[in-house]
Amino acid sequence: MADVEATIFIFKKIRDGAPELFKKLIEAGDKTITSSSLKSFLPMEVTLRFGAYLPF
Repeated sequence: MADVEATIFIFKKIRDGAPELFKKLIEAGDKTITSSSLKSFLPMEVTLRFGAYLPF
């Protein structure tokens, strides 16, 4: 149950602190919006690094 509460807490922090990011995250759950974004060929950010270590 603690992991669910932590997820809800983080969700609310993002919603309140970064509304644009929150909007993008919600939109990413919609397959049609994601598909149209990919088909538009507009630049997207790709995360090459996650965490403290550099990728191999």
